[in-house]
Amino acid sequence: MTPASEGIYAATLDNVAARMVEITHDSRSRDGWVRGRVRGDQHGPVEFHAKVYDEPSGYGIDEGRVSKLWVDGLFNYDRGDDFDQLPDGWLRVILWRLEHLPAARSVV
Repeated sequence: MTPASEGIYAATLDNVAARMVEITHDSRSRDGWVRGRVRGDQHGPVEFHAKVYDEPSGYGIDEGRVSKLWVDGLFNYDRGDDFDQLPDGWLRVILWRLEHLPAARSVV
């Protein structure tokens, strides 16, 4: 992938994630948890809860910042995959949004 195509890919994911993934509660500065909703084409809003750290971890999904993720009946990861029935592409978009949240110490 060229730098230009990487930029287009990132901009596209930013746009899709902003439309699909809504953060409804962010208590990372207190306990590390984020709650929100995912909107898909064929699915109504689906609730999610995620444990998001400021730094990547070996326990995180793809060794990233998200160490726990529950998407209402469709996906569960608790330092390892439990089950995954998410529609194609949803995990990538959800993770993109969560991995690009500002550090909790900068959230006021």
